[in-house]
Amino acid sequence: MRVFLLTLHMIAAVFLIGPLVLVPMNGLRGIRTGDIDTVRTSARQTFLYCLLSLLVFGLGAAVITASTKVTFGTAWLTISMTLYVVAFAIILLVLVPALRHAVTLMEAGRQVDDGTGHKDFDKESNVTARAMDLQTKGKLDSVRGRATASAGVASLLFLVITILMVTQPFGA
Repeated sequence: MRVFLLTLHMIAAVFLIGPLVLVPMNGLRGIRTGDIDTVRTSARQTFLYCLLSLLVFGLGAAVITASTKVTFGTAWLTISMTLYVVAFAIILLVLVPALRHAVTLMEAGRQVDDGTGHKDFDKESNVTARAMDLQTKGKLDSVRGRATASAGVASLLFLVITILMVTQPFGA
């Protein structure tokens, strides 16, 4: 049973954590190029993969429960689980809201006055390339920085978790 659960845990990690690390990069590229649809899709997918990553966490807990060698008190495991909780929180509380806020700012930056006082979306405008509103561009740059930093930190945490899972330092 342990081998089966470990196999499911590894498969889930590859197919859920992998995209969770890569999808936000598309959103960052979308912010840079002004592609609102890409950023919107990236925010939605990042949120979904973050929630689905709980399956990896749950399967890992099931593997520990079925194991005779490793317990929840094992140092590398406790560190890995703590780092996962931190990465999960960063993604849900910083990265996803930043991507969603970027969409809002990009949409606001694309609104142009048509001369009659009515604002409409200009499909050709690109808020990151030629800002109609420098304040909106400044806010977008700030949000992009926050999204970039949080995505980088979360990716680094998942890298450390992977190293801990493979090497199992501090005794098994």
